Formats: sequence, C-alpha cells, structure tokens
Amino acid sequence: MPEFSINMTTDLLKDVIYRRIRDMIINGTLPMGCKISESALATRLSSTKAPVRDALRRLQSEGLVHIRPKSGTFVFNLSDIAVAGKFADYRALGSVGSTTLLVSLFTGFLIGLGSGINVCVAHKLGMGDEEGAKTTVCSSALISLIVGLIVGVICNLFADPFLKLLGTKDELIDGAVLYLKIYSLGMPIMAIYNFGNGVLSAAGETKKPLFYLTIAGMLNVILNLFFVIVCHRAADGVAIASVMAQTLSAFLVVRHLLKRTDGCALKLSRRYIKRKTCMDVLGMGIPAGIQNAIFAVANLFVQSG
Repeated sequence: MPEFSINMTTDLLKDVIYRRIRDMIINGTLPMGCKISESALATRLSSTKAPVRDALRRLQSEGLVHIRPKSGTFVFNLSDIAVAGKFADYRALGSVGSTTLLVSLFTGFLIGLGSGINVCVAHKLGMGDEEGAKTTVCSSALISLIVGLIVGVICNLFADPFLKLLGTKDELIDGAVLYLKIYSLGMPIMAIYNFGNGVLSAAGETKKPLFYLTIAGMLNVILNLFFVIVCHRAADGVAIASVMAQTLSAFLVVRHLLKRTDGCALKLSRRYIKRKTCMDVLGMGIPAGIQNAIFAVANLFVQSG
C-alpha cells in the first residue's frame, strides 16, 4: 500500500509539472523558439529536475518542444493556435484553443500505442530475432491503422458532445466542432507516424523521426498561413493544414521503413502479420495509451464540473 501511494504521488507530480509547462508554452510565458533550462524550470516550479525532464519528453512527443542533444530544449511553434490568434479573429483562436484538452487526450493515446510498439520491436531486436522483428513491425502497422481509424471515428462522431461537456462557449462551439472533426481525419495518419517513430526508436534511431516531424512542422506553419491569410479560412483552415502536415510526416517515415532490409523493414505481405503478435502489441500499447490519456480524462470531468 505505501509503495502504491508513493507511485501515485510521483505520477501526479509529473502530470502537474507537465501541464504547468504546457500552459506556459500556450499562453506565451515560454515564447516560441526560446531555449528551456531544466534547472531554471525546476526552480521556477519548485520541483526537482526529474519530473521536468519527463514533462519535456512528453511535450516533445506532442511536437511542442524540440530536444537537441548537446544543444538543449527549445519551444516548438504551436502553430494552429499561434496563427489563428495572430491572423484570424478571437473566435478562431477560441475554437482551436477549446479543443486542446481533447486533442491531447486522443493524441496521447496514440503516442502511448507507439510506445508499446517500441517495446515489442526492441524486445525482438534485442533477442536477435530479425524475422520476429519484421513480423512485429508489420503487425504493428496494421494495428496502428485500425486503432487510428477507431480513435478518429470516435473523435469525429462525439466531437459535439465532448466539447459541450467541457463547457465550450456557444459562440465558439461551431468552429471548435468543425476543427475537431477535420483534425480527427488525421488520427489514423498520426497513429502511423507514431508507429514508425516507435520502430525507429527501438533500433536506436531517434534523429530521423525528429527530422521528419520538423519538416512536417514547417509545412504546417506554411499551410496555416496560406489557409488563414490567403484563403481567409479560420479554424477549419488550420485543421486542414495540420492533417496535411501529419500526412507528410507519416509518408516520410513509412517510405523509410519500406526501404529498409533489416529487422525494422516494413513488408507489405500477409505472412508477416500474425494474430499472436497483434495481441502482444495491443497488450503493450493499449495500457500505455490509457496511461497517457487518463489524466486528460480526469481533467475533462474536472473542467466540466
């Protein structure tokens, strides 16, 4: 019992620190492009460096910060909110901002699934089982696509009730629902990117996924500006830009995996898809996804109450 209490306290502290840093990025306290000091943040938040470091890793997986080895951590552009806030009206900013918690919920689940895939692939690679690794990679790709589709459908169908549950203002609800429904179309794509990220990380290759994510982030900013300034779109424009940018990141990582010839190769063949392997991936990925999403769910009910 004491050990359980200690673990719960640690998890809650990590989540509190994560959300405080995330809020600091969103409200501009930590400006885009600025370098973040773990020590300075720990002092500012009256914390140790460990939960701060954990929070920055979670924020990197969401694309809000970049951790550069030997260089430091930098705030990444939260481009949808930034562009909507600067070049559209307050309703567009409010609509996009109203979806932040739900986006974190669904994307957090998919990120957790990718972490489970990472563990499964790393296990096979560590055993030297190249064929087993290929089977895990191919089975994981199928699982990621199916789970991404399910998450996307749930997000799309229940966008309106979810946002009303959060108490979204009447003047923002239409734009927020539209943004979330369009954004949900990118959930299967996001699942595929996180699958690829998990596979490459298992092989010790973390630079390629970050490079692909950086390219997609740059495209996202450009498309956001195009849709909002040139096409005079609002929340729907930045949502379309996000889906297109996510598509690019997923395409780049899948293309790379298709070209590989080692255990991390993605083979489009049914013989590499095994039911037992799929169950193993689900057994690892679903709990990790729930763990990532559980605090967002708790906050959803707290906010609605």
